[in-house]
Amino acid sequence: MDLDQYGGLEVTETDDSIEPGKYTMQYVDETQMENDSGWVGLRMSFQIQGPKNEGRVVSGLFTVANANSSKSVEIGKTELSALASACGLTALKNTEELRGIKFNGMVKTNDKGYPELDSNFGKNFSKVEQATATPVVKAEKPKAETLDDEIPF
Repeated sequence: MDLDQYGGLEVTETDDSIEPGKYTMQYVDETQMENDSGWVGLRMSFQIQGPKNEGRVVSGLFTVANANSSKSVEIGKTELSALASACGLTALKNTEELRGIKFNGMVKTNDKGYPELDSNFGKNFSKVEQATATPVVKAEKPKAETLDDEIPF
């Protein structure tokens, strides 16, 4: 298509990369992935809650079955368990239980230059600290009669 007919197109280069680091995020969806040798994984998407990079999405891959490697399944289940724990859950039967629950997670840049969830065997997930109201203590003004007292030496 000749875009000049429609006013052309100006290409601008912007740096939309997500810097590696800790972010508050929440689960938004998943895609089940499989291969012919018995591997099954979940590519889960998480939306950053901000303020920096708010609305941006990163993904993480969790192995849930692998006929050739029980260790990879163990790691995947450990990571999912840690994610559920960071979301305040004591059990996880369906990933939909994670929807809408905020947690802290680490983002890294993968070998291809894309940002992705860095679970580090589940060690990089933590609960979002809830802001708790601290009681305000009013300082009492000294009574007038105590201000006039002489120091007893």
